[in-house]
Amino acid sequence: MALLTVLQLLDCILAYHINHRPRLEIRDATVPLPCAELLWEAKTAMQWQQALPYSAPSPSLASALESIYIEKKLQPTMGEFSRIIMIHGLYQRLYEVRKHLTQPLTYWTPTAARAKPEEVIPKDLWLPGIPMYCNWRNSTCDSLDILHWSASSVIGAASGMEHPTVAHLHLSRVILLIPIEDIQRFACGISGVRVAPREQISALRKVVRRWALEDYHKARLAIVHAGCIFWHIRRYSASAFYEPHAVLLAGLSLWAYGMFTDREHSEPEATEPSFAEDETSLPASINLDRPCDDELIQTFIRRGGKMLAMMSGVGDVCSLEGPKRILEEAIKLLRTLTNWGCSGNAIRILKSLSQVSRQTVLAE
Repeated sequence: MALLTVLQLLDCILAYHINHRPRLEIRDATVPLPCAELLWEAKTAMQWQQALPYSAPSPSLASALESIYIEKKLQPTMGEFSRIIMIHGLYQRLYEVRKHLTQPLTYWTPTAARAKPEEVIPKDLWLPGIPMYCNWRNSTCDSLDILHWSASSVIGAASGMEHPTVAHLHLSRVILLIPIEDIQRFACGISGVRVAPREQISALRKVVRRWALEDYHKARLAIVHAGCIFWHIRRYSASAFYEPHAVLLAGLSLWAYGMFTDREHSEPEATEPSFAEDETSLPASINLDRPCDDELIQTFIRRGGKMLAMMSGVGDVCSLEGPKRILEEAIKLLRTLTNWGCSGNAIRILKSLSQVSRQTVLAE
């Protein structure tokens, strides 16, 4: 049973590490999640027997996801390993929704009459523009918030020391709120790391630009968490295998945001009548790679077009030199993560990308 749970976790990790299509589904996750660390840490049978009453039976991943989605509830005795698995289960669920919505026949109403494919299959499919997808994405973010609140209480009890689950929580927002596969392919294509046709690069550029300009609320939330990845790994690295790739994804996300965000046209007032705060009362900036209070983050999400998004060693990420400096900071951080060979490949990608001119990146 434990092996199936670990396979489910690895299947999901491979999906965003190497763009491997997940093979397992949530309905396969019927075995109990791992028990709390309290039982694993018992050194004798007597200690285990004494700890057992304080550890409730573990639910399956499928039932735990139902509980956090529908009831907004998390079992308080759940261990950290189980919480990490749940984070990946939330990703898996949104992947299943995305898979359903990107299948052409999803939009065809069965009928006896003949129809042309172009009449029923959307040509320009934009997931953030589909209400069903947005509802699932928002609900997934709410579920991650529940897990994050629990993690924050652990951080408070540890006098501010962040544990490894926090890195997974930040990374999950990057994966779920950013077209991360498209950004990776675009970055590798324009930098020459991988050969890609000009038409494909042009199509990927449009996707990334559309994300930055049209899905800007979620883009801002995502880059806050991308900046937190830099903060966490600089100070609390566990030398884990996923950390170099987390830095790569965070760096690429911040680079894309800084490159394609247009402050002058990022906040159409007609669509945001409820956010008419006095601009003189808005904070001037937010430091993405430092802890921020929730109120400041929410202000940045709503009105970030009027604020500077700052990072250590970078300054304003949307300045002319901001995107290049982001890549340099990511490379600097990756050079400290020497336990895994994948750091070298990530550095190679970012170095190649840093040599591409701004004009080439933005060119139509």
